[in-house]
Amino acid sequence: MSYDFDGTSAAYRCASAVVTTTPLTFACWFNSDSFAAQKYLMSAMDESSGTLNGFVLAVSTLGRAVAFTFGSGTQNSANSTAGGSTGVWGHAAAVYTSSTSRRAYYNGGSEGTNSTARAPANAPDNVVLANYRTNAYSSTWFDGRIADAAVWNTDLTAAEVAELGKGVSPLKVRPQSLVWYAPLIRDLVEIRQGLTLTANGSPSAYTDHPRTFGL
Repeated sequence: MSYDFDGTSAAYRCASAVVTTTPLTFACWFNSDSFAAQKYLMSAMDESSGTLNGFVLAVSTLGRAVAFTFGSGTQNSANSTAGGSTGVWGHAAAVYTSSTSRRAYYNGGSEGTNSTARAPANAPDNVVLANYRTNAYSSTWFDGRIADAAVWNTDLTAAEVAELGKGVSPLKVRPQSLVWYAPLIRDLVEIRQGLTLTANGSPSAYTDHPRTFGL
């Protein structure tokens, strides 16, 4: 199974500061119903401030993975050089080495980079699936399915991201640095620390799931 998000209010939020600064890595599988607008797959943001601060893995209107860094409402991003199609499972990853190094990958490759200096003014205090926050309206709710969402507190190498894009489980890729993992296959649970995921709107279980190995 995966979990389906409606693009208007459905999200899952984990109220824990899993990662607060670079280096870090986001990765997940996604199957989008629409690329009409840029949408957010997963994020670690500061929800308490009035401006955007944190990190976001998104999918663009071209179906490409995007690695955002937000600092006091201003952003810089890296875009993968290729993307996918609606209705098809693809893998997205965002790797942040420092405030001047962010990388985005689609299906384990198509690396795009950005080196403009940008860092959050406030540390993230949550992890959110299908948007960047749940306490304010935005047009960035993801419309489609998400599976195998993971966060590392290190910057994975291009070779390690390539393994994830082949369907290798995050549990088998730098497991000592894997700090948050929601397979979204059967039960809705974060399995690294047992952290609670709270629903916003009505995300729903879905029978389709990308093929992964090593669970």
